[in-house]
Amino acid sequence: MILGRGLATTDGTIIAEYHTFLEQSQDVTTAVILQRLKEAPGVMLRRLGKPIAEWSDAEVRLLLATRTKTVRYGYQAFTAFLLFRGYRPGNIDLCTQFPLGLSRYH
Repeated sequence: MILGRGLATTDGTIIAEYHTFLEQSQDVTTAVILQRLKEAPGVMLRRLGKPIAEWSDAEVRLLLATRTKTVRYGYQAFTAFLLFRGYRPGNIDLCTQFPLGLSRYH
């Protein structure tokens, strides 16, 4: 948990925490990018059709593999946040979906 243990217990509070994190981050340089990053968790929830705690690595990998680079960036950023805050475990297979490594995110 590179960013410290997350305390949120529902999808809504995890996403709200992520939005706060993005707003306080110095890494997001434009309003367009911020908006795309904020939209990614909701889209992932709809596409996977289940709560974040129930996502499997295989489902996340498939979702990442089948999207454009622009869309994938938002998904990868949120997935990295989940890993860094301890909201989901990660394994090597999932981490291979980050082309420049996890260190690029957050």
